[in-house]
Parts: sequence; structure tokens; C-alpha cells
Amino acid sequence: MTKRSSRSGRCRVFLAPLDICGIFSSYTAGLRAIGHDAEFLDLSNPSYSTWNHRESAAFIRIAEWAYFKAHKHLDTSFWKYRFYAYQYMFLSHALVVWIALRFDAVVIKSGHTITGRDLEIWLYKKCGVRIIATYHGSDSRPPYLAPNVAGLSVDELYERTVKTKTELDHVRSFADIIVDNPLSAHNQTGPCCIYQVLGNPIGPHKLDLIEEAKSQALSRSRRENRDSEILCLVHAPSSVELKGSDRIRDALRDLERDGYTFDYVEITGRPLAEVMDVLGNADLVIDELFSDMHGAVFAQEACCFGCPVIVGGYGIEDLNSVVPEEARLPTYFTHPDRIKDAIRVLLDNPAARSKLANDAQNFTKTYGDYRAVAARLIKLIDGSAPPSWFFDPYEIRYVSGVAGSRESVRRSIELVVSKFGPAGLLMDDKPTQREALLEFIEYRRPQSSGGRC
Repeated sequence: MTKRSSRSGRCRVFLAPLDICGIFSSYTAGLRAIGHDAEFLDLSNPSYSTWNHRESAAFIRIAEWAYFKAHKHLDTSFWKYRFYAYQYMFLSHALVVWIALRFDAVVIKSGHTITGRDLEIWLYKKCGVRIIATYHGSDSRPPYLAPNVAGLSVDELYERTVKTKTELDHVRSFADIIVDNPLSAHNQTGPCCIYQVLGNPIGPHKLDLIEEAKSQALSRSRRENRDSEILCLVHAPSSVELKGSDRIRDALRDLERDGYTFDYVEITGRPLAEVMDVLGNADLVIDELFSDMHGAVFAQEACCFGCPVIVGGYGIEDLNSVVPEEARLPTYFTHPDRIKDAIRVLLDNPAARSKLANDAQNFTKTYGDYRAVAARLIKLIDGSAPPSWFFDPYEIRYVSGVAGSRESVRRSIELVVSKFGPAGLLMDDKPTQREALLEFIEYRRPQSSGGRC
């Protein structure tokens, strides 16, 4: 453990300031479940978080109350906003002092500190607090490695690229450990823990919903005495554009024309409990078409049901060259152009579906269990994580991005290079990666005139 841990071996960890897909609340629950002291300052939009704020210390709840009060009056009352904002500013600084004096480590999402001030970092360092920064894809990936769906101008896209790079460099200057996905960590400039090794935990709140959904699905099946051979296929995109939903729908229509019969359920923008209820009746889940992971949080939620999951993407060879086998979520990973064939294979092969389902459920009960994730987080904190958990971002060669076809990502890269040249990629410190990107867009350098006097 760290030098200030108690003799009992308990580590004291503070997590902040945002939940994302329930990950940070699950970290906290996992740490507590395996006997460590953990607290979580959750300033997330309440509709996005799974954290029960009543489980936080009173000091934290008061600070959260002031923060949300300020934001409630942001557009309604200038003076009320200022009153609560100043309250939160005072409480957040007092909270930082408490953290520095009491905790062994802080785990921060995307490098966001509580106060946003360098004084906070200085105090943590002075008091021997270890800092772990976790990244989750879009918060570290160069913006041009995703389709320009917002229609940004070339200047806006470049400004976002510079901003992302600048923020990462700042966090690198103070974080003891950085956790990132090897296929989105192009901007990193030092060793990173492989995100998949730490893993996406599914915490107690979601697990309760999952068990309830399983129970209800079983009850309905028994009540209706169903033994149907018609499979239920589920797709639940957070964004139909970014998840490739149109291509998935086209593939399913083609299969129906080929004579396949199945039920198809698509659900978007619904409460978590409703999504879990749909998964409880699923026989096959089609997650997304353009992923740079074996499967993200939704795929892992489906795996908790023992449901086979299809994930599309271009980077399976790159992923498997870095991510240890035991850390790979067991999904059916397919090239986006072969999504129809992937669905057909699993429709035709009950044994393949069964194996995927068993592997998925075993993974979520062992390596992917939120307590196992927390135990690995402790290894990062106490410095006992093995070298095999880390990767060198200077060895990244992946160029196909995420959330869109290779063609759409290529256009995004071309937009930046067309005005700012190769230097606009901000990859001059990684010449091999820069050349891979330029080769991907078939960039031709301007020819020198080479004239003689």
C-alpha cells in the first residue's frame, strides 16, 4: 500500500468528479466491497449517474448540494447562482484539504480535478496522494479520428484537436498513472495502463436491475408457456448515426428477404431499467458497428445476461496485439462490412451462440466483476501492477478511428491536413504514427521546385 495506508492494509481512495455509464460509482462500490475506504464526489447530471448520494460522507453531500443549487439557478437568478457558486467554491477547496490529509489516492475522470486549480495538485503531491487519471475514448482521442458529424469547420476541428492535446499534456505532467484505451490514446506521451486491463465494472445498482429483468423475463416465459424458436435481436444505440444503426437495419432487412425470421427490438433514449428489461428478453445483441474496443459498457451489460453480443470495428488485430486475452470481453467481433454475415452465422448456429453466452457470463462473474476491477485498481494505486498492464502510445499504428466508416474518418483527417498540413495532426513527436495517418489519406507532399540558378 501507499506510505500513509493503515496497518490493516486498507487503502483510502477518493474518486471524482463525474460518473460515466456508472463506471465511477462501480469503482467506489467495488473498493468498499473488498475492504477499502472509498468516497465519491459525483457532480454528474443525475440522469446519467447510478450513484446513490446518500452513501457519500456528509461533507461530500453538502458540497454536491451547493454545486447543484448553483447550476439550478444558472439561468434563472444571477444572485442565487453567485451565492451557491461561492458556497461550492469554498466547500470544494475545503474538500481538497480533507482529501489531501486523509486519502492515499485520488482517481479522476479525464484528468478533471475538483477545483481546476494547480494548487489542488500541489497539495496532493505535498501530502503524498497518488493520482490516477482514467480516459474513456473521446476525452483523449484526437477529434479528427472520428467522423465530423457536427459539421465543424476546419478551424474548429483543429482548435478541438489542440485543446485535447494540451489538456492531456497538462494531466501527464502531474498524474502518477494514466489509464487509456490503446486504440484511442494517440495523444498520450508516456506509458499508459491498458484500459481493458482495468476494465468496465458493472456495479451493484445495475446488477440488481439485471437480476430483476432476468426474473421478470423468466416469469413471463413460464406464464405464457413459450418455447418459441424465433430469436429476439436487440440493438440499443445511444446515437443511431455513430453506432452504424442504418447499416445494421439494412443487414437485418436483407436477412429477412433471405428467409430468416426473428423479432427485432431497437430502443434509444430510454431509462436504464427499461433497457435492462429489453435485454432480459434478448437472444442476440448487436451493439455497434464502429467500435475500437472488444465491447464497451452496453456490451458488457448484455454479457451479464449471458447474451451473445456482436460488435463491429476495424481494429481487432491492433486490439489483440496489446490487450491480454483474459481482459478481452468475449464478443463476436466483426468487420463492419461483414455485419450481415456475422448475424447470419449466429442465427444459424445455436452452439456458437451458446458458447458466446457462456463465455460472456463467465467473464462478467470473474475478470469483469466490479470487485475484481477494484482489486486491479488497488494494484495501480499501490504500485504492484505488472509491466504487462501497460502500453507505449508511441507504438500505436491504428488509423481507422471510431464511430464511423473508414471513409468518414478519412475525410475528417483530410480536412485538417488540407489546411494545416501534416503538422496539423499534432503527431510530430510520433513520426511513424503521423506517416501511417498520412498514408491512410494518401497524402502527397508538395513537390519542391528544385530549380537551379
